[in-house]
Amino acid sequence: QMGAQVINCSFGSIEFSQAEADLIQYVTDSMDVLVVASAGNDGINTDVFPASLSNVVGVCALDENDQKIAISNYGDNFDIAAPGASIYSPYVQNQYSSNNGTSVAAAIVSGSAILLRSHFPMENTAQIKARLLNSTDEIYSVNQAYQNLLGTGRLNLASALAYELNTDAVEFVKNSGI
Repeated sequence: QMGAQVINCSFGSIEFSQAEADLIQYVTDSMDVLVVASAGNDGINTDVFPASLSNVVGVCALDENDQKIAISNYGDNFDIAAPGASIYSPYVQNQYSSNNGTSVAAAIVSGSAILLRSHFPMENTAQIKARLLNSTDEIYSVNQAYQNLLGTGRLNLASALAYELNTDAVEFVKNSGI
């Protein structure tokens, strides 16, 4: 209600919450807000909510070689992967620290989504999501054991900015539940 266009959820649970799902449905449908969530840090193939919801961008974490980090959850209900190893970022009491996990990867995707929404102010949530998911870099050649379980690939913001959005890409994202 305060004008946010992207919400980052660096939390999750293996327990489905109908209240959480309803709230996310409300903000995505009624307020045109893109919700991005972390896949979780248990290193297992499991659904984590809200990241596994079809109207949320679920994010797995990769290292500097585009390989899934050991702690990143994975599964066919997650949408995209992003850097999530040794991410240098603000910490408590004006300090900085390196962090690992899907929470930092989700924050990188959220920040990219905010930049896309700023650059393409007339595009809605489905269009921004289509840009993100259809412009990723290939990662499965170095993640053989996780074929199609880390989303469409690694986030590439430059490619998302240059991506020629078309109706087919948006409809595919909407209809496939990605």
